[in-house]
Amino acid sequence: MGHAENKRMRVLITILFLLLPFSQNGWTDDYRQWYLPEGATMRLGKGKVSGIAFSPNGKHFAVASSIGIWIYDSRTYKEIALMTDNWENISPIAMNKITFSQDGSTIATISPTYGGSSDYVRIRIWNAYTGRIKTYIKEGPGTDNTAIAAFLLSPNGKTLVTWYYDRKIRLWDTQTGEHKATLTGQVNPTLAISPNGNMLASVGENATSIQLRDMETTQLIKTIPIGGTHKVNWLAFFSDAVLVTGNLHETVRFWNLNTLDHTEIKLTGNIEYLQVSSFSPTTRMLASATRNDVVQLWDLQTQQSTVISASNTRTLSLTFSSDGLCLGCAGVDGSIRFYDFKTQQNIANITGHSGYRKSSLAFSQDGKILVGVGQLWDLKTGLSQHSLILNFTGPSYYAYDTLSPDGKKMVSTNNENILLSHAHTGAPITILTGHFNNVGCVAFSPDGQTLASGSSGNSVSTSRTDFTIRLWNVLTGQHRAVLNGHTNGIKSIAFSPDGQTLASGGADSTIRLWDPHTGQHKTTLSGHTGPVVYIAFSPDGKTLASTTGYTSYRHVPNPDNAIWLWDLNTGKHKETYLGHTEEVNSIAFSPDGKTLASASKDTTIRLWDIQTGKHLMTFTGDGKEDSSVAFSPDGKILASSHRNGTILLWDLSKK
Repeated sequence: MGHAENKRMRVLITILFLLLPFSQNGWTDDYRQWYLPEGATMRLGKGKVSGIAFSPNGKHFAVASSIGIWIYDSRTYKEIALMTDNWENISPIAMNKITFSQDGSTIATISPTYGGSSDYVRIRIWNAYTGRIKTYIKEGPGTDNTAIAAFLLSPNGKTLVTWYYDRKIRLWDTQTGEHKATLTGQVNPTLAISPNGNMLASVGENATSIQLRDMETTQLIKTIPIGGTHKVNWLAFFSDAVLVTGNLHETVRFWNLNTLDHTEIKLTGNIEYLQVSSFSPTTRMLASATRNDVVQLWDLQTQQSTVISASNTRTLSLTFSSDGLCLGCAGVDGSIRFYDFKTQQNIANITGHSGYRKSSLAFSQDGKILVGVGQLWDLKTGLSQHSLILNFTGPSYYAYDTLSPDGKKMVSTNNENILLSHAHTGAPITILTGHFNNVGCVAFSPDGQTLASGSSGNSVSTSRTDFTIRLWNVLTGQHRAVLNGHTNGIKSIAFSPDGQTLASGGADSTIRLWDPHTGQHKTTLSGHTGPVVYIAFSPDGKTLASTTGYTSYRHVPNPDNAIWLWDLNTGKHKETYLGHTEEVNSIAFSPDGKTLASASKDTTIRLWDIQTGKHLMTFTGDGKEDSSVAFSPDGKILASSHRNGTILLWDLSKK
């Protein structure tokens, strides 16, 4: 069998095995059904995106996410597979870095650093043809809690090279998982391996030299003194004999590794605050993303640059296809965009991934639309209609979303600002300003005419504290009233079903009831010993449910992770629900008022019988804490959002 025929067969086997795990288990081609926990009927969203890489043959690309590795077809941009740590429907594993070996046989991934048990595994080596785990890297003491900033596989996939924040490079055998060697004094997380796999390039002390080492023995072959101000920010092999380096001062150098002579190119364009870069040896193109959200291409032959994207989100990852004709960009907001090298136009976008958000959940009145994890979801198709975070400029440090009762308007928060927009188009209506700290919670009145917002007491831009609740006229966007009384940040707010009472839960451990028409304080419910993180009214307005959490500044935890029920006629605590083993993040009453749902950091969702107070059933999510729950208007569906950026739908009609 010839080389070309061998290559074709390898590609066919790759595609076959990527599809095989799903067909073997009788799963559908609908990715929304893959790896569902027991009792869940659909997953909305693909998790938080953290990295992207093309396969060497360019036919596929992989996305590292908070629930595993997504494999896509590069021609159709459709999902082919979700690779996770098992094939038995157990919780998906987060991946935040990904790389292919040059021969396409191996994928390496790194999961987030976790200071937990000693047997926690974060480096995995995968067989790219089967989508199965080949090896777990055995990091050992001293490395398990040290973040990994850079890593790459040798061309044959047999060695993994990692750069740790302890300024050491470690080499690993991907067949056995064993440690091979450690190199010290490596100050810069910049690595490259020559195309033939014989040489490792890294940046030496003070970023003033490049070290070239033998990949097999790790012996130093030669040192390239950089000199001047050319401190290396990135490097890549152009060929086995030519190394390319770049810095933050608009300079790119091509080094002849035989003579150590170099050719220097001065770049022009927006290079300030360079964050991410990618180099294509095939086309001699450099792509870079800056801290001010600009992605641009430099042609290193003509020294011309073109801005291809000026989005409102920070770029996490840039990667060229092996032929250099396509550039992939992954953003912190969950966006994934592809650009054609020749036309420099945006040719495709991947939807469904998310960025960081503190997500509430809200159904439209007809039950057809759901807002959550920064997206507006069509529940008939299970697809995202549009992303919410893109409507803001600048980075989002704190975010919260909700939907108006009629489903026509939507609110998103970013830091101290509140964006009111059209739900179905995402078109902005107005930005509400006035809070001095990050907005921690928002709620619409039942008639949709008033919006209440609570300040969290935390800020990224000012030392001024803000513990207020603000009321806004939704029709005009005008600020209507400021409610003062809490002595710490507002964690949760809710309107009573008749709209006559506004309840607020504070980090000061109190619940305050207000008249939303006059802004007058009615009464205070006291008894909690920790911050009140969530409150919810029963449909008849007679009962208020509340949960509390841990507060570091008072060192007071919720000792029993309880849910409290309050009689609003008397203002007295009347009942306690116990069962969760960690803090309860969210609670919701069913539309008929007979059931209470609670979501907890213990990764479970519990249903409670309001009449008897008994625990009815437990759902277990994706292995990440459940941050919010909401019932559909008919009470047949329970939605739960999770810290991994996904939403699960649970069918309650047969329960």
